Amino acid sequence: MQQESRIKGFIGCIVISGVAAVFAQQAKKPSVSVSILPSEPIPTTGTCTSSTGGYLMDERGRTDLSPHDFARLVQDDLRQGYAVTVYPRTKSGYFVALQCEAMPVTAATQSR
Repeated sequence: MQQESRIKGFIGCIVISGVAAVFAQQAKKPSVSVSILPSEPIPTTGTCTSSTGGYLMDERGRTDLSPHDFARLVQDDLRQGYAVTVYPRTKSGYFVALQCEAMPVTAATQSR
């Protein structure tokens, strides 16, 4: 009887150790991140100095934009050196995230 309880205790320890090993392995999963980049270098000319974001609006503060105004505003942001991410329209308008990709041109970065 005493030997049977030792065997059950031993088996219980093995099971608990196996379960703990499985959970320990799951905690060590590597993290992966994916970045999508263009196949050509991103132009680094422009006047932006930092990244920003907000609702796209015209000079009068309107967010209800015509397709022409929308294109003009996004093109202006691109000219300033921003990579532009546009989110689907909500009742507040189009939200844009502007990532500044422009770098000042110096003698070291000029192409020859």
